[in-house]
Amino acid sequence: MANVVFDQATLQYPSLDAPTIDGLDLQVEDGEFVCVVGPSGCGKSTTIRMLAGLEFITGGRVYIGGEDVSAVAPRDRDIAMVFQNYALYPHMSVADNIGFHLRLNKTPKEEIRRRVREAAALLDLEEFLDRKPANLSGGQRQRVAMGRAIVRHPKVFLMDEPLSNLDAKLRVQTRTQISELQRRLGVTTMYVTHDQVEAMTMADRIAVLRAGVLQQYAPPEEMYARPANVFVAGFIGSPSMNLLTAPVGAQGQVRYGTFDIQLTRTQQAALTSDRVVVGSRPEGFRVLGHGEPGVHARVDVVENLGNDVYIYLSTEEAEPKKITVRRPAGARHTVGEGITLRPARSAMHLFDAETGERLPDYDGDREVVAAGAEAV
Repeated sequence: MANVVFDQATLQYPSLDAPTIDGLDLQVEDGEFVCVVGPSGCGKSTTIRMLAGLEFITGGRVYIGGEDVSAVAPRDRDIAMVFQNYALYPHMSVADNIGFHLRLNKTPKEEIRRRVREAAALLDLEEFLDRKPANLSGGQRQRVAMGRAIVRHPKVFLMDEPLSNLDAKLRVQTRTQISELQRRLGVTTMYVTHDQVEAMTMADRIAVLRAGVLQQYAPPEEMYARPANVFVAGFIGSPSMNLLTAPVGAQGQVRYGTFDIQLTRTQQAALTSDRVVVGSRPEGFRVLGHGEPGVHARVDVVENLGNDVYIYLSTEEAEPKKITVRRPAGARHTVGEGITLRPARSAMHLFDAETGERLPDYDGDREVVAAGAEAV
């Protein structure tokens, strides 16, 4: 087992103007499960390919277990990688696929059989060892690919969107199995996914990338509760956070619909423009009667999911904005209904509209709040 460190790791292709990965600083602790997320083209897969040695960095360093592997050949890095497309040999049995790397390394036959049986038992594949991949389901093939990685006893597991080819129900089942397996084996793991729900449910920490630059690296609960910037706020969470831009008055009052939010002195000092972005999770709104101070909106769509009700609204402005609100089961709303929304203070996030960076949270300053305004 080993930790992983990216120290200002950079990858610049000669044909591109900007680095694909730009000065990545990231540390994965021994036995930790880290998910790398971000939009398509942000550098997620490239990051773990750099660690695997499939892409050689052009700047900085990469360490595995304290050893600089920046110039080490892939086969000598002691990692095991699970790909999106399984990459199984169709003419080989499940047992032969799982033990293939061991045979290449001239491991004794009895040792190969023992390790294959152990991996098959962990993955519930014992009854399929004599089958060919064509006779397996998608989930079973993915477990075979996992088994091939497990038998190597590597320092680090790398997984590149391993569940993207599975249907929704099987994805949920398989991600639970992967989480259990990783906890049991205690192997340091980096897991790439475009599905932030997977990241929130599986990871010890999440690394969010955008255009090759690390935006935030934190545990799922911290990233959800305190996103570092507007990009992370909009990316993490399903449905995503509602983000509305509002002007800031001379006294630090943010006009949000028809009521004011009072900024603290610390927040005002951190501003670089006269506008802020107010973020609220779908569950962070109070629903008030139409006409009360707040953001006035009309219901466009109602989705009743049984345990939750999602309502999608348009604000009543010259340029309407969309808002998503989560309501408890049994909430009754109709299309065209007018309601007023006000974000709860505890669920409100403020960002500088110019830089996108999070403003400081309420710091305890004893300030006079203007009449009708709420202090953040």
